[in-house]
Amino acid sequence: MTEVVKKPAIIRGRIALAIVFLIRFVEPAEAGTKALAEKYGTTVGKIDDIRKNRNFAYVTEDVKFTEDQVKEAVTYISAHEDADHAVVVTDMLNELPIATAEEAEAFASVKRKAGGQPRTDAEGNVIQSGGGNRQKSGKKKAEPEAEAEQDPDEVAEIGTDEPAADDLLDI
Repeated sequence: MTEVVKKPAIIRGRIALAIVFLIRFVEPAEAGTKALAEKYGTTVGKIDDIRKNRNFAYVTEDVKFTEDQVKEAVTYISAHEDADHAVVVTDMLNELPIATAEEAEAFASVKRKAGGQPRTDAEGNVIQSGGGNRQKSGKKKAEPEAEAEQDPDEVAEIGTDEPAADDLLDI
């Protein structure tokens, strides 16, 4: 008899930047990837990507977040099905230093230059993840070149290079 293993519920949507900071710089290096994935309600692959700096490169060790960014992270982690993990992470988020206006603008500038995607749209709605790879290419398809009209005499000349049927039969 096989035992049914319940898949962990993954928090959907874009991960908050303050969460990325916690995973990359606050969590001890010896913490297991699987344990962190369970703690933050994400996948092992996302934890690996964050720790190996494959994404969110603009989140550095000296960055500070605004109150809104910390609240956004608290809202993100509150969707976690494991309330104990959510409480621990929320406490960690509340201990982060808050950015001054200058620090916040400097981070926003670095994020824009790095091509960081916004978490919310112009109306304040949360943007679902995966938008970047679903966008259509900005490149236009090459239009097929119109075939130039050829003079019938030129077409006949082109065909004269081929041997005649009598030339091919040499019996």
